[in-house]
Amino acid sequence: MENNEFLQNNAKVEIEPKQNFHFRYEREINEGKTHGILNGQNEDYPKLKLLLPENGAKDEWGNQRDFYVLCSLHCNDNNKPLSPHLLMIKGKTAVYYRFIFEKMETSEHNTAERFWKLKDYVIVRLQSKQYKKSLENKQSEFAELGLPLDFKRLLGPLKLDNRSVQDSGKLKDDPSIQDSGKLNVCLGFTIFEKDFYNNTYSLYRDPIYTCNIYHGDDLKIKKLCNIKGSIRGGTEITILIRFESNLPLNVLIKKIKKNTNETEWFREVQIHEEQKFQKAAITFNLPSYDGPHSDKEVEIEVYMCVVVRDTTYKSDSVKFYYINENSYKRRIDEDQCNVEYNGKKKKSSDISNDSADLPSAVHVPVKNVRSNSEKIKSQIDLIFNKAEDGIYYKNMDNVFYDALENRDTLIHLYTKANETKQQNLIIDFRNRDQENLLHWACKMDYSKSIRPLIGLGCHINQQNMWGRTPLHIALTERRDACISEIQLIFKNYLQYSENVKKDLINMLKTYNHNGYTVLHEAVLNRYYELFEIMLIFMTEHNLNILDYEVLGSGDSIAHLAAKNNTLMDIDSIIMKYIPNYMSVKNYAGIMVKDLNEMFSEKLSI
Repeated sequence: MENNEFLQNNAKVEIEPKQNFHFRYEREINEGKTHGILNGQNEDYPKLKLLLPENGAKDEWGNQRDFYVLCSLHCNDNNKPLSPHLLMIKGKTAVYYRFIFEKMETSEHNTAERFWKLKDYVIVRLQSKQYKKSLENKQSEFAELGLPLDFKRLLGPLKLDNRSVQDSGKLKDDPSIQDSGKLNVCLGFTIFEKDFYNNTYSLYRDPIYTCNIYHGDDLKIKKLCNIKGSIRGGTEITILIRFESNLPLNVLIKKIKKNTNETEWFREVQIHEEQKFQKAAITFNLPSYDGPHSDKEVEIEVYMCVVVRDTTYKSDSVKFYYINENSYKRRIDEDQCNVEYNGKKKKSSDISNDSADLPSAVHVPVKNVRSNSEKIKSQIDLIFNKAEDGIYYKNMDNVFYDALENRDTLIHLYTKANETKQQNLIIDFRNRDQENLLHWACKMDYSKSIRPLIGLGCHINQQNMWGRTPLHIALTERRDACISEIQLIFKNYLQYSENVKKDLINMLKTYNHNGYTVLHEAVLNRYYELFEIMLIFMTEHNLNILDYEVLGSGDSIAHLAAKNNTLMDIDSIIMKYIPNYMSVKNYAGIMVKDLNEMFSEKLSI
């Protein structure tokens, strides 16, 4: 016989049950709806493994030793009482209370190894008023097995005969019976050995418990709202994900070595209750990155997933990128040092959303002395002529900036780009802040250059290093003339190419580092005419404004206006496009009407 020390280590749960399962209600069982079974974590069945000593596969008379498993369902509160919920074979259409008691199989490769799998079972939830009855029925079924184990050892501290007097004078079941109805459960495996001759059983191993099994569907990340953030950390990250309210959640961030799939670096961020919103979203501050990376590495790829604390119950993984701003600026400086080179110019990588702390737009003083138009024109000619030979002009950015200042040089730039078919010089141009010429035009209030630049193929949805589109800049800098030009493009979009229309649509979906779209910025800066024109455009292109909430809070346009005391200003506009806007909830479940008491009278009418 095995000694006690060996017995403590020779059995284990080789395949844990999947750590989340949609428990079935009794009504579903009665209706035959037993879809889905409790799988193991690798899509196999949960598996128990028993390893006997090398010479212990047979008894002293040479007969193979037989082992049986009693499988039971328990509350996972320190593995204490027997759960009132049931383990039932899939396909049963009536509740029954029998225990699972089955013989372990012998491995084909090792006669000293036994295993058993929980196949085709579902977990059935009962109503709380049935808890005690369920336990009593289980006790009766357990007695029929005739096993050398007291039922109380499965119950733990739970006592069926305990009653307490309520304030009303009525008797109530022991509180521990009610506690045993918690949704978090685990499996318990108790091993018995069968006596070959006497046809009796002896207790071989006390219960072994599995990991927790949570009630609920798979954790699935619907959307990672911020896909990039600074290696310095601090960016507020928002993840849209469905989860049960009682789950203790963490976010796990890993850098994986591509060749070996080894974890090179990881951080785990605990999510507090105030960071959870309506079982639909979580937010947290991005931790800093101090893992391995090269000096030339601008974007550091990592993976994020949401995990239930201290378990293997986790979501799918999604990619996230840490941005090394120093490497990025160093690369731009190196590119600018290579004044002239042969071959085609490479387009800079787009850096969007959260890459650094969002600064206020830079104010560059307008030159006191207007550049000489003829000199600028000759420089433009030189740039395009050299570009045909794959050679690039040293101060191209300054020339382009100067060209936007007056009508003559702007027309010359437009004409030369079309004549030489070198529009890519305009389209691909980026400065060290990842700004294109439309960003610069809005920053400097060169409104007359906006439509010509778009005509050349400049993208109005392009984001700079801080996630801003040109319209974001125009709105925050209050460039009225630029805003009027873009407003006309929205109104007359049919006059433009299909690519321009796609850029307008993508711009409306684009968030800056603060989690705002241009719609949000229009409301915040009180450009209500532009706001309504954009809403009309969205309606015509089947874009739902409620799909583009403020990141981090889930606030709708109406929430945003209410928080800034401007809801009355746009009430009539919003009412046209979101009739039920007062009942829309943000991530915290707060409705607009909760934020603005002045609307309560209107709601009651």
